[in-house]
Amino acid sequence: MIETRPLSELALRLVDIQNAYEKLLAPKQTPSDAMAAIGKVKPADLFTQPIKSDDDAAAVLCGIWLLHDALHESHEISQSLLGSTGSFWHAIVHRRRGFFQREVLV
Repeated sequence: MIETRPLSELALRLVDIQNAYEKLLAPKQTPSDAMAAIGKVKPADLFTQPIKSDDDAAAVLCGIWLLHDALHESHEISQSLLGSTGSFWHAIVHRRRGFFQREVLV
C-alpha cells in the first residue's frame, strides 16, 4: 500500500511533543471583541501615509485578522491578493487551520 500521509512517524512524534502542533492552531471561534473592533476596518484606515500598494495594505489587514484568529476573514483577503504576498498569507492561514485537517475554509 502507498503511504498517503506526507510526514513520517518520526516527524509526527516530533511535532506532537508537548502537543506543539495543536498550539499553532487557531481556536474554533474568533473573540467577539476582535470581530467588533476589526469588522469595518479598511486597509487605508491602518496607515497615516497614502497607500502605495493596495495588495500590501490588504496583507496588513489580513495579518491583523489572523493575529486575532479570524481565519475566515483572513482567508478571504489572502485569496484576493495576487503574487507571492497573497500566497504567503494564504499558506499561513491554512497552517493555522491545521495541516492535517482536510476541511475547506468557507
